[in-house]
Amino acid sequence: MSGDSSASNRLPRSFWVVGALLLFYVAVCTEQRDNRWGADAWEYHRVVLALSEDLWDPGNPTYDISAPSARYSPYGLIWAAFSRVTGVDAYHALSIAAVLNAGLLIFGTAALLRSYGEGAAATAALIVMFSLFGGIPGYTCSYALADLPWIGVNPSAFSMGVTVWVWVWFRRFAGAPHRYVLLPLVTILASTAMLDHGIIGGFTQVGLWLFVVTAPPERRTRLAVAALAVGGGTLAIAWLWPWFDFLRTVTDPPSGMLSAGILRMTLFQWCLPALVCSLFAFSCRDRKLVRVCLFGGYACYGVGFSVLFLPDWVPLRPALARLPLPGLIFFHLAIAIFAHRTRMLDIRTWPDRLRRVLGDSVVGPQATLEVLLAVGLLYCLVPQLNAIVKEPFLARAYIAPVFGKEDKQLHLKARFDALLTSVGRRDVVLADPLTSWPVPSSGGRIVYAMHPEWFATDEADRKAAVLEFFDESASMATRVEILEKWNVHWILLNRETQSPRLLEQLLVETAVVGRDSTLVLMDADRWRHEQVALPKPRDAEASEASTGLVSHAEERVRQETCHLLRSSLARRAGLAWYDQSDHLLMAESPQLCNGFELDRWRRCAVTCVNAT
Repeated sequence: MSGDSSASNRLPRSFWVVGALLLFYVAVCTEQRDNRWGADAWEYHRVVLALSEDLWDPGNPTYDISAPSARYSPYGLIWAAFSRVTGVDAYHALSIAAVLNAGLLIFGTAALLRSYGEGAAATAALIVMFSLFGGIPGYTCSYALADLPWIGVNPSAFSMGVTVWVWVWFRRFAGAPHRYVLLPLVTILASTAMLDHGIIGGFTQVGLWLFVVTAPPERRTRLAVAALAVGGGTLAIAWLWPWFDFLRTVTDPPSGMLSAGILRMTLFQWCLPALVCSLFAFSCRDRKLVRVCLFGGYACYGVGFSVLFLPDWVPLRPALARLPLPGLIFFHLAIAIFAHRTRMLDIRTWPDRLRRVLGDSVVGPQATLEVLLAVGLLYCLVPQLNAIVKEPFLARAYIAPVFGKEDKQLHLKARFDALLTSVGRRDVVLADPLTSWPVPSSGGRIVYAMHPEWFATDEADRKAAVLEFFDESASMATRVEILEKWNVHWILLNRETQSPRLLEQLLVETAVVGRDSTLVLMDADRWRHEQVALPKPRDAEASEASTGLVSHAEERVRQETCHLLRSSLARRAGLAWYDQSDHLLMAESPQLCNGFELDRWRRCAVTCVNAT
C-alpha cells in the first residue's frame, strides 16, 4: 500500500499546531542564549563572525594564531555569507538559524514517518521526541525541549535536521530505482552533515546502513552499493574541503575528547527513559518502521555502552561514546508509533483506559503500559517546563515580570560588546576560562578556551598559563612572563569567579580602562608597569649614594635600560614618555643590562622583584 495515498498517512492538523508552537518557542527564546556563560553558542557565533569578516582567510576565531578552525564548516559559511550579504548581525543570523534548524528536524521527521506510511503518528513523534529525556542534557546532539533554543544554533542541530532528510531521500531512492539523480543530492547533504558535525555525520551513515540491512533481500545489494557510493562521496568531499584538514580531525583529535562522566550520564540518565519505554513498542513490532527503529536504537546504545569496556587504543572511541544521544531518535519514533496506535494522547480515551487498568479486564496489561508511558512522558517533561519558566536563557525574561519576579538577565553579549570596544579583533585578552569564553564574540582573542581547537598544538601550555596567572600564590614575575609569552594586550577580571584576595592582588586602578557590575578590563601594559615598575624613593637614593652601594657605571646602565623599557611600554600602550630619572625594574631587565648578573642586578635596585 502506498503510504502517500493513504488517508492514514496524512499529517494531522495537530502536527501543524504543535510544530508551529515549537518554532515560535525557539524563535522567542533563542535570543536569550547569551544569558548562559558556557553555552556552545559562543564559539559558533565567533566562527560566523570571523568568516563574515574574511571568508577565505579568517585565521583562528579563538586564538591569535594562523591555524584554521575545524568549525569552519558549510553551516558557518552559509550564515557568514548571509550576514555579509544582508548586513544582519552574526548573533541575530544564528537566531534565525536556530528556528530553521528546528524546522528541518520537525518536518524531516514527518517526512520520514510518511515514507513508512506512519504520517498520522507525526504529532505523537514531536511530543515524544522533545519530552522523553532523563533530565536536561544541555549537551551537543540533544534536541530536548529545554535545549532546543540555545543548542539549536549549533551545527549539530543543523546536521541532525539534514540527517533526517538524507534518510528521507535515500528511502525515496530505495523505492524508485530509476531515481539515481537522488544519490548526488544525498551525498552532498551527507557530506554537509559530516563537515558540520563529525559525530552526527557518522550517525547519518549509520542510518543509511540501517535502511540497507532492513531492506527486502532483493533490494539490499543495490542499496548497499548506493550506501557505499554515498559514503565514498562524503569522504571525498570532506577530504577536499579547503577550510580545514578533515582527515586530521579524524585521525588526530585533541586529548580529553572522551569524558567518562558524560558517557555515564548519557547511558544511565539521558537515554534511560527512552531505553525503558522502547520495550512498550514491541507490541507494535508488526510495523516496519518500529522494527527498524528498535534495531537502530539498540545498536547505537550498544555501541556507546561498549565504550565503557574498550581499551584506549581503539580508534574513534570519543565518537562512538556520543552515538547514543542522537540515536535516541530511533527509540523516540518507535515509542511515538506505539503512542499513536494506542491513542494514548487522545484525552477522550482516558476514562476507559483507567477503568481497564483498575478493573479485571483481560486487556489490563496493555492499558497499564499506556499509563506507564504517559507517566514517563510527564515525569520527563515537567522538569523541562520548569527550566523553561525559571532559566534566564530560556523564557524567564517573558514570564518572571508577569509574576513580579526578577528576570535575572545577564545580557552578556551587550555587556561584552560595551566593555571590549577598545579591544582589536586580534588583541589577546587574558581572563579565567569561563570569563574568557564569550570574549571573541565581541572583540579580540583569548589565551585559553574551554573547548579544544583541533589545530592548536599548545593548548596544554595555554591552560597551564591561565591557571597559573590566576593562582593566588603566583609571583608577579611569573605573571609578567605569562603576559609576554602570550602577547597579552588586556586583562579581564570577574568578581563573580575570582576570590577577593585574588582580586586584591590583580586589580590595578590606574590600568582600568572599562568596568561594569562584575567585570573589569585592564590594559596589560599599564598593569605590568604598575606591578613591576616601581619608582625609586628619593630617601633610598640618598642612602645608596652615601654608602656607595651603587657605582656610577651601574647606575648609568640601569637608568638607560629603564628608559628603554619605559619607552617600549609607552609605544605599545600609547602612554606618555617617562622621565629618565624615574627608575624601572622588570623581570626581564637583567637580560638587557650588558651582562649584569641577576643577583647583582637585584642588589643594585632599591626595589627587588622575585623572578624565580
